[in-house]
Amino acid sequence: MSRCPVYTIYRDNDGNAWLGTMFGGVNLMPNNPFRFRIFCKGSGLSSMRVRGISVNTDGRLWIGTEKNGLNLLDPATGEVSNPVASPAGSNGVTHFVKTSGSETYAGFTHSGVMRIDSGNRVTRLPDSDSDLGPDCDGSGYCYLKDSQGSGRAHGSER
Repeated sequence: MSRCPVYTIYRDNDGNAWLGTMFGGVNLMPNNPFRFRIFCKGSGLSSMRVRGISVNTDGRLWIGTEKNGLNLLDPATGEVSNPVASPAGSNGVTHFVKTSGSETYAGFTHSGVMRIDSGNRVTRLPDSDSDLGPDCDGSGYCYLKDSQGSGRAHGSER
């Protein structure tokens, strides 16, 4: 395991823990503790600073990095792609909010909110010009806030 501070932890449906670290990429702690794996720049990650992890509808993981945008990691193959660079002026992904449907929202520092649909298409929300600030309440709703105000999505912070 990387000897770095952990920014985020995501536990998948198989009980594996995915740890996003400050300088050590993504560390996979599987149910079988003898098969530990590290995903780093050599694996295809765009940055070793991982701020958020969320699963999409086909089981691949969105990896949000600091300064270098979004990566898509396939746990079955270990393949990493880099479909979305950070918008100009952004320091990268701060975290994800997953709706109860098939959408995920990624918050970018100083650059607003991106929506990721079930087909892995990423679009910037119009008029979102600041950080995504999720506040999730006990009833299953998350409030997506930026400097323009807030909206509500049914889901959970991921």
